[in-house]
Amino acid sequence: TYGNVGVLPTLNFFYGMKREEELFVDIASGKTLIIRFMAKGKADDEGKREVFFELNGQSRIVKVPDRSKVPERAPREKANPAILGEVGSPMPGLISAVCVSENQEIERGDVLVTIEAMKMQTNVVSDVPGIVERIVAPVGTQVDAKDLLVVIKQIDD
Repeated sequence: TYGNVGVLPTLNFFYGMKREEELFVDIASGKTLIIRFMAKGKADDEGKREVFFELNGQSRIVKVPDRSKVPERAPREKANPAILGEVGSPMPGLISAVCVSENQEIERGDVLVTIEAMKMQTNVVSDVPGIVERIVAPVGTQVDAKDLLVVIKQIDD
């Protein structure tokens, strides 16, 4: 699933890195990744925590599951890109408006929801005509990229 983890030192693979520790990982002949662990944040209510590190001198942040913490709420459903009727969030943000209701017939291009991020609003539109089966993310929901927002039962054009 994650590629050849055999290139990682055994102690780092099993126990992680210490703060400010630097690790050189040879991923191919002449290709070395320099990883420096900076800090980690507190676990959120989904049981994930942010990890801050540098990769070849560039700052990075990733969210990883913290297996020592039991999630306070279930993880959000993710949209399956192979199913046209599943509409996912294009970015992280706050659902500021839901412009459709369940069982409503919609056309291609109709605005489904509005997401607000960094004081800007983005409309999420339908790629298919159909009937709204389910609204997964109501107004006020904080979503991440690819979180399922709306499910549409597709009808032919």
